[in-house]
Amino acid sequence: MHRRERTAMIDINRHPSPRQLRHFGAIVLPILLTAGAIYLGLGRGLGQRASSLAPVLGAAAVLSLLLGLLCPGLLRPLFVGLQYAAFPLGWTLSHLVLLLIFALCVSPLGLLMRLCRRDRLGRRFDRQARSYWVERRPTVDRRRYFYQF
Repeated sequence: MHRRERTAMIDINRHPSPRQLRHFGAIVLPILLTAGAIYLGLGRGLGQRASSLAPVLGAAAVLSLLLGLLCPGLLRPLFVGLQYAAFPLGWTLSHLVLLLIFALCVSPLGLLMRLCRRDRLGRRFDRQARSYWVERRPTVDRRRYFYQF
């Protein structure tokens, strides 16, 4: 098993298996063909330069599929390079999404609960309470401890 770099929420696999590289070669095919079709459509409005890029993208798509099927190891530098190129975007978006969830969902809910004086954790101090111990019924079947969820 190869060692992987561990970063915040994204794994960078520097040693992909041949199977992963074959999948990568097959995935690149429709992406490049779509990009080629877009450039072919744009070429009509943008001139000769954009439309001449379409056959190059088509050839690269077929080449990636053939390399993925016949010699997947040759796709490794492209695979790893694209992962490193996409890392900053993935890191930024994952942190941005978490920030938005916290700012738009968790914080307003916490503020609303404070305004309504809701104390679901029972943290409020009670001067008359002799103890904060909460009585619980014992579990009937001990096998339940192995299946907590």
